[in-house]
Amino acid sequence: MAYTQCRVVMGFTMGEPHGIGPWLVMKALSNPGLFQVVQPVVFGHEATLRHAAERVGICPDRLVRISPTDVAQQARMPDDDRILLVQTDCPGLDQTEDGQPSAEGGRAAFNSVRTAFELAASGHLEALVTSPLSGVSLGMAGYPQRFHTNMLAEFFAEHQLCTLSTDGDLRVVFVSTHIPLEDAAARITEDRVLSVICMGAAACRRFGIVHPRIGVAGFNPHAGEGGILGQQERTAINPAIERAVAEGLDARGPFAPDVVFAKACSGAFDLVVAMYHDQGQIPLKMKNCSNARFGSWCGAPGINVTLGLPFVRTSVEFPAVFDAAEQAEALHGAMCKAIEYAALLATSPLQRVRH
Repeated sequence: MAYTQCRVVMGFTMGEPHGIGPWLVMKALSNPGLFQVVQPVVFGHEATLRHAAERVGICPDRLVRISPTDVAQQARMPDDDRILLVQTDCPGLDQTEDGQPSAEGGRAAFNSVRTAFELAASGHLEALVTSPLSGVSLGMAGYPQRFHTNMLAEFFAEHQLCTLSTDGDLRVVFVSTHIPLEDAAARITEDRVLSVICMGAAACRRFGIVHPRIGVAGFNPHAGEGGILGQQERTAINPAIERAVAEGLDARGPFAPDVVFAKACSGAFDLVVAMYHDQGQIPLKMKNCSNARFGSWCGAPGINVTLGLPFVRTSVEFPAVFDAAEQAEALHGAMCKAIEYAALLATSPLQRVRH
């Protein structure tokens, strides 16, 4: 991938402090070539992050603690290999047991994310890469939102957002993600489907796909079978596709959900529009875990991108992992891919205009 010469000010959240997140961040930042592209700003518990840096051989002097108000100035200093560290509120974390979920870990992870969101919203970060969260820890801390996507939707409620997930080959955008399946049908409106098609097409163009071919999945079995098996295709999905085509997009469908992903994997489409979380996530994970042992992720996890934000946000496609010895390299590869995508999107002409 090609980048501009101007380094991207990129934030990193530590994720669940007792999981693999801090190690993932510091392992990625141990690559000296990354600093030609990125000025990293890491948010979280200083002691935890310094311990993770020590584990991967990063010199302690390279981690420089700054306050949130100093990010704008410090991140624009002449090129160097400093890792700027913003200590966020982590009450009681020092007294918790490593490798276990806890309320203290949930609060620390949430505060890391919230501080990074605030700085990104104020324009001080051009991109943000978030590390895995533990829904258990967040629940123990009393937070109702246990996924980054839900936190983003709440924090940036004035923006129309959607998630794009990819393994590099198969790209999927979602009309809805982390909501109960019984609520997913209500999210399928003509305007929402059209918005997701358009956001997905714009993202593909930023990936270098000038004229993306878009396959739209139906919601019901057999894409509704002409209304016999459901009405969403007739009332919302078909009209949205027609409007997308009228706007000049190569959008086709709706296709039976059990067919459209096979078509995409065979090269027929550059992007698939999925109507709900599992409809798109199952094909992605099956594609990349064909050699996985039961109960262990041994494939190559993908990454996700939140579309519609005033900054770039990417993340790895797996939750907090507390014991990842066998999976560390695959998970590290996903983090590197998330950083690569964040840098690419932040330096694309469309994104630079917005900044």
